[in-house]
Amino acid sequence: MMNEVHLFDYITLEKTPCFGCCPVYKIKVYSPGLVEWEGIDFVARKGKGSWYIAPEEAKRATEIAEKIIALLEEHERLIKAGEKELQFVTDCSSCEVTIKYRDGQYKCANHYHGDMSTPKELGRLENKIDRVVGTEKWVGKGNHT
Repeated sequence: MMNEVHLFDYITLEKTPCFGCCPVYKIKVYSPGLVEWEGIDFVARKGKGSWYIAPEEAKRATEIAEKIIALLEEHERLIKAGEKELQFVTDCSSCEVTIKYRDGQYKCANHYHGDMSTPKELGRLENKIDRVVGTEKWVGKGNHT
């Protein structure tokens, strides 16, 4: 069961390095709409920064994050039950999504992009958070995600 998304403090999305030129950055989106950015490598803007989005967009990003976490939890359940096999390629990036709820609970999931057995929808949902939040201006164009 999903938590009420309006009861979240913040979500984070972190893209990790790969063996290549994948953008490496972290964003933190607070429920009132503050977005904190940390550009680490292979991005148009390195360092820290911030901007605001509408609270409704922050809520939308959280709804997407909850879908990502639910898909990854189901994927892990299928792996543990032996209903699915891991299919790994090395040297890929990953995307970690965290939600902190106002009641103190956390949910976190890590999507390794080299695991070819994960649902294809995950990458699209991660990119959707980026679009909703507006990271493209600081990630830059032409980078691999």
